[in-house]
Amino acid sequence: MPKFQLNKLVRDGYPDIYKNDNQNADIETLSISDLKAALLKKIVEESNEISDATEKADIISELADIQQAIDDFMEVSEIDKADVEVKRLVKYRKLGGFTAGKFVKTLDISEDDEWAEYYRKRPDLFPEK
Repeated sequence: MPKFQLNKLVRDGYPDIYKNDNQNADIETLSISDLKAALLKKIVEESNEISDATEKADIISELADIQQAIDDFMEVSEIDKADVEVKRLVKYRKLGGFTAGKFVKTLDISEDDEWAEYYRKRPDLFPEK
């Protein structure tokens, strides 16, 4: 019988599905701190899967998974959805959304600009030219 190492957070209903399908899963219940980390990893995993989705139904399915992981992360982190929505609206009113498609290729800033330190702390994302 093949055995696969998954090491991933699954939806709460999967243990019953495995059992009903005569699959043997080694499952542990995560602590809150490990669950938070796993949910963040799940958000990234599901976000990456959108790249492979070409049909609208598949994109909707991946977005639903991302939204569920976000909602669950907020719940275990005791973050109110309303607080997130207020912050989203404040940012939107101040800076707008992303639909205009503005893509910054490079950014020249002065050495004493507060953002220089931010970008330098993330050289894998923002390599200095």
